Amino acid sequence: MARIRVHTREDVPAEAREAVSQIAGSVGRLSHMLGELAHNQAVFGIYLGKNQALKDHGTFDAKTREAIALAMANQNGCEYCEASHTRSGRRAGWTDEEMIAIRAGKVTWDPKLAAMTALVRDASANTGDVSDGVWQAALDAGWTEDDLAEAFAHIMGNLFNNYFNRYARTEFDFPAAPALPE
Repeated sequence: MARIRVHTREDVPAEAREAVSQIAGSVGRLSHMLGELAHNQAVFGIYLGKNQALKDHGTFDAKTREAIALAMANQNGCEYCEASHTRSGRRAGWTDEEMIAIRAGKVTWDPKLAAMTALVRDASANTGDVSDGVWQAALDAGWTEDDLAEAFAHIMGNLFNNYFNRYARTEFDFPAAPALPE
């Protein structure tokens, strides 16, 4: 059971109404996660601010952003985010098989993507610390220092979402992600 009230578009706190209307208008409905985030303005403000910064200044394409989110969700054990990013990953152009491989840490078709997902997994697993070998492998695969700096913004943003959903015990409002092979 969710620990934080899930607001609907109709009963969201007044301070969050405009932002919720814009977000829900673009996706057609208010997800459980957004309904919970809107409950508190400090939490909702951080969520909106990080998303706006990545929208305004981020350079990664949708497929890369979704691959990072899928790898992070799996690394952090956030089943809600795995499900959510499986949906948005399909819209970005990933197949279910590719997303399963990304979540499992088995990207074999693209060395550059493999290096990025390894980097974000390493950072997530080690409280932000990335081994020199993983960092160098990302550079050798073609990512720049600027790219790796931006990757941190995506790591931070996904950690926020992953941890919030685990913290709040956000309940699914769409299908679960396909199971990973044993």
